[in-house]
Amino acid sequence: MPTITRNKKILLLTLCLSLFFFFHSEAQVHKLPADTAFYYTYGGVNNDEARDVVEAYDKGYLLVGTTSSFGQGNTSFYIVKTDSLGNHKWSNTQGGAENDWAYSVQRTMDSCYLVVGYSNSFSTSSMHNYSAYYLKIDRNGNLLWQKSIDKGAWSFAYGSCAMPDSGFVLCGQTYATAQGNADAYLIRINKNGDTLWTRQYGGNKDDVFNSICVMHNRLYAVGANASYPADGIADAWLAKIDFNGNLLQQNFVAYTGPLQETINAITPYNDSLFTIGGSAFHPDSNTTVGIIAKYDTSLAVNSVIESGDLIVSKGYYESYYKVLNTSYGSICLVGTKNGGLGGTGTFLVGFNQYNGFIPDFAFAAGGVQNDYGYSGLYTSKGKIIAVGSTYSYGAGSDDVFLVRLNSDSIKNTAINTFIINSYTDTLSLSQASIRNYAPNVAVSIYPNPSTGSIHLFIKNTLAPFFTMKLYSVLGEELSFQRVYSNADNLLDFSFLNAGNYFVTIEQNDRVVSSLHIIISKE
Repeated sequence: MPTITRNKKILLLTLCLSLFFFFHSEAQVHKLPADTAFYYTYGGVNNDEARDVVEAYDKGYLLVGTTSSFGQGNTSFYIVKTDSLGNHKWSNTQGGAENDWAYSVQRTMDSCYLVVGYSNSFSTSSMHNYSAYYLKIDRNGNLLWQKSIDKGAWSFAYGSCAMPDSGFVLCGQTYATAQGNADAYLIRINKNGDTLWTRQYGGNKDDVFNSICVMHNRLYAVGANASYPADGIADAWLAKIDFNGNLLQQNFVAYTGPLQETINAITPYNDSLFTIGGSAFHPDSNTTVGIIAKYDTSLAVNSVIESGDLIVSKGYYESYYKVLNTSYGSICLVGTKNGGLGGTGTFLVGFNQYNGFIPDFAFAAGGVQNDYGYSGLYTSKGKIIAVGSTYSYGAGSDDVFLVRLNSDSIKNTAINTFIINSYTDTLSLSQASIRNYAPNVAVSIYPNPSTGSIHLFIKNTLAPFFTMKLYSVLGEELSFQRVYSNADNLLDFSFLNAGNYFVTIEQNDRVVSSLHIIISKE
């Protein structure tokens, strides 16, 4: 009997100690030591960027984006595979002889990858139209097949999501409309890349879907709609669509005041809610501020976390491009904002399960130059990953940028230790790239969108000036002028109607850079 009593006491003491340490560790979760951020860059001497990332089948990372340093055209799909620590394993390029831009990547059911973007390398028309372009590679980066859908006018794919039948839906924008403006655009494909249907959505102005996901056997697409705004300017746009492409419901949202809002990202939060991230542009101050909100599956707002109404200073820029679900019901948003060590930084910001801002987790990654954050992931090992581009580090003008946090830092104290690893790629530089791109040239343009006045800056030490050419979305040259290196070139585009345009920077008839701009007249 005494032995039994003693064993019970020991068991009770062990249980109490276990409960104490468990609750004590939970209480101390915000008092963990400062975390370490590991920076990795990949690329060559020209412009390279990452637009999306997935966890690879071996727990490493697969990054996709665009390069002008390597490949067989002006720009090519750039695919980089790393291990779980960010160390480079392999990389390759895909595309044709012109311009190819990768924006999204998905894992397939047969342990391969689907890479999605757009290209004008495979256009069947004399106008060299951009078309949705997507391909499948195996685990080692070998090309299995590639497809291009030419609608006879410029079309772009910006996002994708996996379907229950092992196929995918792509989202983006197309100018194949009767009005000549852009419609939001969906393409459903089967697992072999064959098109099952394409659908267009919107009105008589420019509309776009930037991101898409699946919940409860419905598609939820988000973007911006200028055709039916609530306040006279393009508004955030949410749409619920069935698996046959039929529009079931939509919601146009003006978060505050006469702003130009757009949603860039959508991620399911739980069984009934999804989180969106984007930005609101203030035309009166040329200011862009972030938007974060949660909605239920009926497209009713559950909570607006950040509404885009806080103007820090004139010319301020902040935009969210990816929403990550992390631990304890928290979320992490990846984007770009002013206020890093230099002009702009890759920005990570955390909110807890009650939508409260986490003060110790607002982190601008990068250096003294411009760095951009476009996507990220929360890994199976509890790591937070962000990807984009950096001009602060690496081998060239812009390099692919990967930020890896040492732990689930959403619950840690501030990050104050940084370790930088740069990898200079050894892929071949094709003759097409040599012919069409000048090395060591970085071009930035702001504000974008703009009401007509735009600043253009070319960082370069090789040539004193370049030629700027302005084109419509149909390829019509509208104007040109000389612009100067290492100077603030003010471009007056007030004569343009509201819409989308393209600017090329050229040197001796060689294209150095091509940029997409948006003119707003509201």
